[in-house]
Amino acid sequence: MSTPTDPIRTHDHGDTIDEGPRAPARNAAGARVVSEETRQHSDAGFVDDDHAHDTEKVTRRRPRLADGTVVDRYVVLAHLGSGGMGAVYMAWDHKLGRRVALKLMHAVSLEGEQHAVRLEREARALARLNHDNVVRVFDVGEWQGAPYITMELVDGRSLKVVVNSDTIGRTALVRLFIDAARGLAAAHHVGVIHRDVKADNIFVGSDQRARVGDFGIATVTDEHLPDGTPSPDVVPSASTAGSAPVTIDGALIGTPAFMAPEQLEGRLVDGRCDQFGLCVALWWALFKQDPFPTPDTLLARFERMRAPPQTPAQRWPAMEAVLARGLRFSAADRHPDMSALAVALEGVLRRPRRQQLVAAVVAGCLVTSAAAVALVRRDPCDVRAHRQPVDEQLRASPASPLLRDTLHHWLARWSSGAVGVCEHDELSEVERTDRLRCFDARLHEVSSLVTLLGDGQVSDDAALQAALSLPAAALCLDGHSVTSTDAAQVATMARARMALLAGDPATAVSDTEVVLVTARQTASASVVADAALLRGRALSQLGRWSDAEALVREGIAAAMASSALHVEAELWVALVDIVGDKLKRATEATALLPWMRAAIERLPPDVDLRSSGLIAEAMVENDAGHPRRAADLAGQALAVAVSRDPINPHTVVGACTMQSQMLTIIGETARAVEVLERGRGIVSTSLPPGHIRFAVLDNALGLARRKAGDLVGARAAFASAIAVIEGQPRPLDHAAVWGVPLTNLAHLDILAGDTAAATDKASRARALLVGSVGEGSTRVSYADDALALAAALEGRFDDARRHCATWLARHAAVPTSLLGIRAAVLDATLVVEVDPDRLSAMRARLAALQPTLPVARASLATGQIALALAGGDVDEARRMLADSDMLAADTQLSPAEGDLLTGLRLVAQTGRCDALPTTLPAGRLVKHRACDAARQRPR
Repeated sequence: MSTPTDPIRTHDHGDTIDEGPRAPARNAAGARVVSEETRQHSDAGFVDDDHAHDTEKVTRRRPRLADGTVVDRYVVLAHLGSGGMGAVYMAWDHKLGRRVALKLMHAVSLEGEQHAVRLEREARALARLNHDNVVRVFDVGEWQGAPYITMELVDGRSLKVVVNSDTIGRTALVRLFIDAARGLAAAHHVGVIHRDVKADNIFVGSDQRARVGDFGIATVTDEHLPDGTPSPDVVPSASTAGSAPVTIDGALIGTPAFMAPEQLEGRLVDGRCDQFGLCVALWWALFKQDPFPTPDTLLARFERMRAPPQTPAQRWPAMEAVLARGLRFSAADRHPDMSALAVALEGVLRRPRRQQLVAAVVAGCLVTSAAAVALVRRDPCDVRAHRQPVDEQLRASPASPLLRDTLHHWLARWSSGAVGVCEHDELSEVERTDRLRCFDARLHEVSSLVTLLGDGQVSDDAALQAALSLPAAALCLDGHSVTSTDAAQVATMARARMALLAGDPATAVSDTEVVLVTARQTASASVVADAALLRGRALSQLGRWSDAEALVREGIAAAMASSALHVEAELWVALVDIVGDKLKRATEATALLPWMRAAIERLPPDVDLRSSGLIAEAMVENDAGHPRRAADLAGQALAVAVSRDPINPHTVVGACTMQSQMLTIIGETARAVEVLERGRGIVSTSLPPGHIRFAVLDNALGLARRKAGDLVGARAAFASAIAVIEGQPRPLDHAAVWGVPLTNLAHLDILAGDTAAATDKASRARALLVGSVGEGSTRVSYADDALALAAALEGRFDDARRHCATWLARHAAVPTSLLGIRAAVLDATLVVEVDPDRLSAMRARLAALQPTLPVARASLATGQIALALAGGDVDEARRMLADSDMLAADTQLSPAEGDLLTGLRLVAQTGRCDALPTTLPAGRLVKHRACDAARQRPR
């Protein structure tokens, strides 16, 4: 325990700067308190040499680096300041061409490697943040035995300097603290607890935006650690929200004047300790006094905190009440989280506006009763009455508890946002009207969704997917999400959006056509952008990719013209998906990626949008021949998806299946299975057993097992997926999902030689897919493939070629896509199997194709090798097998093509034909023309 003789000198707002030469201070639990004043200003280039003295020397100082010193890829430009733990430099990142703040720690002498491990862990957690109110962390590394971090270099001052300058009004000052609260809320969302929140560690840039920095003593909650491993300096806790602030040597680090009671005691802390620190800092900033004035001992301060804060001389009762709650002794009695504190602070600032509105209503009532009635009808603050019809509609609907809870959660946020717009004291009436019109449109969409559900036009799962994909009502707050002023247009767009999300793209196409025509005529750029996004997505689902591309490009131009930032970002994601994944123009799609990333980064963090962008980027990387990079991006998409609250199980499943697919391509099937099992565990927390999303995971599991050669396990997984679908109340509502595992089972039947079963499954799958996603969908091609192979095995070559012709026509726009190449190879093989005299013509036909995608080149080469061997051209076959594309093709090709390639290698190199898969036309052709003919030739 500390004693009354422990001197603690403070300056400014009570920051500990020196403990004197005597024994170090102890907290309420007896742990040593280490001053962290030397850490302040260390982020973003804010460093003050006056704070460079520490009484607890835990590191060995290194000499100051000279300008021009190269630290890994960074060139030191100038020294910004030093502290007890390290030095900060302005540096040039020559790889990315930008200035950064380089924080280089002194050589560690007390904590050893554990400090570096903690630093890297916390930096990686912070690197996941992309928030306007947090100093961004770019990189972490080690140089000459010392860890370093590179961060955003901000041009500005610490908030403490701003406060002390007395040049800022109290409303503007509170808004800066609200910025900081939002930044801390984002950090808490990824599991990072700051533990040293004060004005010194909040920085105000030249853009007048506050950013929280100096996370030097932050800790990461165990469940948020990037690698899933326990923290080396955290005491295990049963609490999911807590993490221990006590380091290995028993020291408690931080600034005592801003520490919450639980932090002073050395107990486990969560985000509410940061809330306490922020409230202390704001109390100091507003009232110029300590909320808990005591003699200079920690024990006395700890006991004083049990009582309410001291009433300030300059009163602001509403603000005092909000801060007093954040300063309560028990963490459970404070605001629920940092976001709640920010909302409460905003409410205090809006209070004068509410009083003006009340006065306006009273004045209106004094005019005439008719005018008063009209005013009430127009009153945007009457949120409860406005949403009441939707609430009643939802109560009467057959929505499941999960869907009902999801919509109630969305409606609550809608209400909060609408009230905020009504009470915003800095909006003009035109701005307020525009934003409220946007809120009205969002409410229309929920009403349309519940109507579709009540009329039996969509399943509960489709409605849930639509509900989880609803545009956030908060988007209406940016002033650039204004929708049409025409009520009929609003209703039409709402119905079209819900139809698309619920799996009916045809209705979305027809509904949006009228809206687009009218919007173009009236030059309503924001409406054109919104309608183009919706219609473009619907056309893409129907396989009309060229039409979709043209429309999405038009939408991007309209979004730029109207500053519809969120719609613009969604349009860029859609364009990358269409150009890269659908039209297979990998080079062009790669060039679009910086535009997509920039559009997403301009917005506040949006989990679903970021995850979609990463998946689109993964598709492009895979098509460019970089499946390992694609797997990493899909893993990032999954990490982003699981950070959503509540999680969107559809987004999580999409990211899981994408990552498993990429891992399967590169041959890491064990990891692919692990990812899918993890995904199942995540979504099982929000979805009931037997939910349709599990069918998607089971299908992906079957693909991974098939790639690993486990045909029995693959069949069981596909069968499980089908059982889940058939167990739904209305299985046909899931036709697009149903057709996929049916097709995969058909291919397994072909490998087993059961052509009748394969034809039956593939025919059913094709009918389901065409009826749900249309004849133009690539999914139908896989069914055509199975039908053609089964027909060829039965000797029905005309039927087989008919299926190939349909398949080829579907990919005529992009004949060198992977599926287009596979169709061309199969068709050429069937032609030769029927008419061997056309072998040379078919070889020439395949040689004319020039795909750019590596896996497509490998697939084409596999067919060319087969035809070369069938024609007796063994040297050509060997030359092609030695090509670099073919050396890496075993993991890139489909399982059937991989089996064929293995057999062809043996034939070309040893003459053995026993490994040829005769269920494939190319395998049968080579066996008959090269192997059987060789045995029949006279010796």
